[in-house]
Amino acid sequence: MQLGYIDLREARSVGSSTRDASASFERVDKTQDSFPADEGCSIFESGKTPEFSVPDLIDAGPEVTLSTRGQPYAVLENVETFDGSVFYQSGGGALFSTLPPIPTSRLEVTVPGGAFPAFNGVVMPPLPPAFIVENLADTAPLTIDSRLVWTPSVPADEVRSSVGFTAFLFGDVSFALVQCFTADDGDFTFTGEVREILSGIRLTDGAFTEFVRRFERVEIGKAGNTARLVVSISTTTE
Repeated sequence: MQLGYIDLREARSVGSSTRDASASFERVDKTQDSFPADEGCSIFESGKTPEFSVPDLIDAGPEVTLSTRGQPYAVLENVETFDGSVFYQSGGGALFSTLPPIPTSRLEVTVPGGAFPAFNGVVMPPLPPAFIVENLADTAPLTIDSRLVWTPSVPADEVRSSVGFTAFLFGDVSFALVQCFTADDGDFTFTGEVREILSGIRLTDGAFTEFVRRFERVEIGKAGNTARLVVSISTTTE
């Protein structure tokens, strides 16, 4: 099974916004028909080395193009790493590269194909609005006791839409990075498992900082039973 990811991102802060896009294609062990595959939180503790699996990245052609009305909006160039793996990045992997404002007209993705099969005309979902937590003032600290409430972007049967956030939680002698991902259903609280982990490293009384909210919409294209192309567009609010 082969799986491709194309991600168009807009990051918003006070008075400014930037945009970039990337793509990667890999071999996976099992079929993945849904996205996200799981909901929940990952916790990375200070002083511990996180475990990461290295994907088996494959080639999908010289470049990936996002176009609107027949005109290229973004060209993701093939970038080869030191070990021969390939990924695709706007600006050819430049450290600082930003795209123009995302067009409101239909965006389509073209993958020319290589080891990963060709895709043409896969439609990007519309850009979601900023993710606004309605019951938590900007000045209020986010803790593990907080309940997050927001207005879902669209009916669930129209587009796959989800919410994620990344935050740092500091205690007296340690800190943790917490990353959560949940359905766009308008309500989130931390599970008992997350509370138990944070309690075990004495961070239950800490307050989150750097609350970064990610609001993502996803569509999936298929090539028979051999490949899936996941195209996502997201708004990150800092």
